Amino acid sequence: MPGLNKETQKYLDAKFAGIDDRFESIAVATKLAADSLDARLESMNHTWNTLKEQAAASVQRTVCESRHETVAKSLKELEKWQALMDGKASQESVQAASKLGTWGILIGVGSLFVSLVGIVIIAIKAFA
Repeated sequence: MPGLNKETQKYLDAKFAGIDDRFESIAVATKLAADSLDARLESMNHTWNTLKEQAAASVQRTVCESRHETVAKSLKELEKWQALMDGKASQESVQAASKLGTWGILIGVGSLFVSLVGIVIIAIKAFA
């Protein structure tokens, strides 16, 4: 700056140098804050995208409850059917009982026949 004495020039240069240092500090602080905000924004975007993916993959409560009711009804029906089947005899046990019953009847008829033959023999001996 022409026309100023050396002391004034020195004073102004010192003031401007201090202002330049402040502007540089402000620029560095602004850069650091911008970087920090960018990192935070990216983190928030990542969280937001994760929440979107979870929402897309999750099942609505009403759908889940209706499906649960259907499964619960089916399970109750199966439990009733199993209890009914537990109370009934199996085909194998029915066939085994039938065979045993047939053999019992045959043995009984055979025993009756043998007894009748024995009675007839005793009667013949008694009248002869």
